[in-house]
Amino acid sequence: MWGVAVGMVGLEVGYFQNEENLISELIQVSVMMTKRTRATAEECFRLNVIEGMHQVDIAVEINKSQARVSQLISLLEEEWFAEYSVEQFRIKIQQTRVYEHIIREAMDAWERSKEDAETKKTSTKGKYPGDEEISVGQVGNPAYLKTAMDAMADIRKIWGLDAPQVHELGAPGGAALIPFYDQSILEDPTAMDLLCLLEERLSDGEDKQTDKATGDNASGSSPSGNGHKVEESAPS
Repeated sequence: MWGVAVGMVGLEVGYFQNEENLISELIQVSVMMTKRTRATAEECFRLNVIEGMHQVDIAVEINKSQARVSQLISLLEEEWFAEYSVEQFRIKIQQTRVYEHIIREAMDAWERSKEDAETKKTSTKGKYPGDEEISVGQVGNPAYLKTAMDAMADIRKIWGLDAPQVHELGAPGGAALIPFYDQSILEDPTAMDLLCLLEERLSDGEDKQTDKATGDNASGSSPSGNGHKVEESAPS
């Protein structure tokens, strides 16, 4: 039973088919570039991407057309991309093999955990003392199933087989978020004008308070402890 599950999760045919396609693509790109052409392409890539030189200037420097420079850079990038893709698939396959081994070991342990446990009971009493073997039935250890299920979940994550997760924002306790204003206000021109007017008045009020505080500090009076202003008297 567990062998079928491992086979379904493994999807081995798909793994190697994808890898073979990428290797074929890499071979096709590599055939198009000889050793000398690759060296020229790497130089064009260095000058264009790293040094920031325009392709037209590179063409003049290496005595090639701008179209040829662009082609060489594109071929090199395609080769690197194919190499990266193949290596990426190899890593995925290696990790998948490890998880499949964990699944097999966990399921084997699960089957063994359901077998009858043999215990020995030593008796020193009676006419014939000695050891007595007793079989105790077991229902299995579910921890092994949990290990196998976790490994299967990790395989799905490696290959992106899980459905995308949807995260919804909410208020504490799971309640829906309440907007600061009703959405219909945005669709009402009159309401929007009132909101803008309110914002302007609030801003003007803050500016007036700031101007008043600045004027009080500039005058020769200062507030006393009882809330009344104390005027400074000139020396006699």
